[in-house]
Order: sequence, then C-alpha cells, then structure tokens
Amino acid sequence: MGNKILIIGLLFIVFAWGCEKNDSILMEENETTLKTVQVIDDVYAPCYEEEVCFIAGQTIDVGSFFIGNDLENLYLKYETSGDWLIKEVHYTVVSDLKDVPKNRPGNLIIGHFPFTYSFMPYVAEVSFTHSLEELDYTFGDQIYVVAHAVVVQLDEYGEIIEDETAFGGCEEGNSGNRWWFYAGYTVTECEPFNPGPEDFCWGEETAYGGDSEGGGGAWWYYFDLTTFDADNDEYISQNIYAGQELVDGASVSYDGETLTIVLGENMRLQDDDESVKIQGYNDDVPDSRPASGGFNTYKGNDLVISVGDRDWDYLVIHLDVEVKVECPAEE
Repeated sequence: MGNKILIIGLLFIVFAWGCEKNDSILMEENETTLKTVQVIDDVYAPCYEEEVCFIAGQTIDVGSFFIGNDLENLYLKYETSGDWLIKEVHYTVVSDLKDVPKNRPGNLIIGHFPFTYSFMPYVAEVSFTHSLEELDYTFGDQIYVVAHAVVVQLDEYGEIIEDETAFGGCEEGNSGNRWWFYAGYTVTECEPFNPGPEDFCWGEETAYGGDSEGGGGAWWYYFDLTTFDADNDEYISQNIYAGQELVDGASVSYDGETLTIVLGENMRLQDDDESVKIQGYNDDVPDSRPASGGFNTYKGNDLVISVGDRDWDYLVIHLDVEVKVECPAEE
C-alpha cells in the first residue's frame, strides 16, 4: 500500500511539473499574438521629459526612448535613428519591477504586457499618452517602464533584411536568463506647456485636391489618375489648392485603393460632418465644377479613405477647410 501511495505521489509531481512547463511555453508562444492599430496624431507635449537608451541586440544603438509628463498625462515615445524602423511595440508601466509579467524562471512574458501594438507600414517614431489619474500616479511617484520593441531594416524593395529585439532604457534587468532593459522615472511637477501666442488666424475656404485645373467659370481642380508613373509603378502625389491658392505642405496621394490626404501645418478641416467629399469619374471629367452635394463616392471627415478598386480615371476631391491667414489689425 505504501509503495502505491509513493508511486501516485511521484506521478502527481511529474504531472504538475509538466503542466507548469507547458503553461510557460504557451505564455511565451503568446508573445507573437499582436493586434494591429493605427496611431495618428497622438499628441506628445510633455512639460518635463527624460531621454534614455533604445538598445537592440544588447549592444546596438537604434535611437532614443523618451518618458515625460505634464500636469495630467504620462508620455512615452519610441524614436529610431539611422535606417531602423519599428515593427512592434509592447510596454508596461509599474511602480515595482516585481509587477512586470514574468514566468517562473524570471524571463519577461512580453505577450502579457498590457500595451501591445504592431505597425504596417513600419514607423520611425510613435508616441503614447496615458492619463496619470487612470494609471493612479501623481507627482513624486517613482515608476518603471519596460518598453520592448521589434525593430527592422529593409532593403530597397521593402523586404526585411535585419530584425532585432530592442528595449527602451539604460538599466539592465536582473531577472531570468534573457537580457532586457528598463527605465526608471519620477513623475515630475512642472509648468504646463505653453507654445506662446499664435501670430495667425484661421479663415474658412473651399479646397480641392489635385493638380489638374477644371473647366467652366468657377475654379476647381481634380486628381488625374491617368498620370501613373509606370517607371516607378506608382501614382504621382499631387497638391491641394484652397481659395485658388496652392497650400504649402498639403498633398493627396493614391495607391490604387486608398486615398491619403495630408493637410500639413497650414490647413485643417472645418468642424462639419462631411468636410471631405469625393466623386470618382470614368472616361470623362465634367466640363464645369460639379456640385459637391451630389458626390457619393465618399462623404465624411476621414483623411485616409478607401475609394475601392474601381477603375477611376479622375477623382474630384472637395474639402471644406480652414487655412492660416494673417490676423486682422486691432483697432
């Protein structure tokens, strides 16, 4: 009887060890499970920040990692240098390094980090903003950021020729048998960011995307999709005109499926539900300016728009915008 109990006990220990080992393997496999997001115009405006290392492959300097805060938010920013680009990021913010997700040997479980993003196309810079109140931190609190990334280098055809694991931070982690780095940071009370008074005002205008001037008595422009650059296998990026004037830094591009509108620093959309109106045409463009109220290819406020795979020859891109203008003199 005693031998049977001993055998059963040994089998239970082996089974429990096997389950523990399998859980560890599964957690590490989950590191590859990512969600893809698009981070656009995430405002990075700390009134205090610190720049730390951004290290790949234990020894390669691939840029900088920034941690900062203002009176309400914590800011984190990955920024690569040279020809490195960011493919994935995963990070966690804790008040004690013991709270960083790890397995029993002490190795990081990247798949359990609370903030996980991947990017396509790859990016050279990305920032994130978190409410200090929601994170439950206040001025004077010591925090630790473990910021993991996958960085890549591409060849002339956009294929990955080098990829490395990277971490933001100069402090070397001391758990597990895999290298990692982290950054310590003290949430610092500081004066709110004040960019100073604006020396310009905003004026409402109608704008059109494209370099081809339309006919008729009223001015307008359109995007001619027949201007395809066969040598480089791409459509040529075109300008945006507002109030009949070329807007510096603004452009429209098309990749055969998606239209991307870049407003730049001198223009912004009006506060309206349908500030962007698009109509596609085949064969012939209208002889005079079409009424945008009847456009049905797209209506909304998006600046990255799928216009479908229809074989458009021309796109009329009407924008209701505000542009920077000289402020009227004070009386």
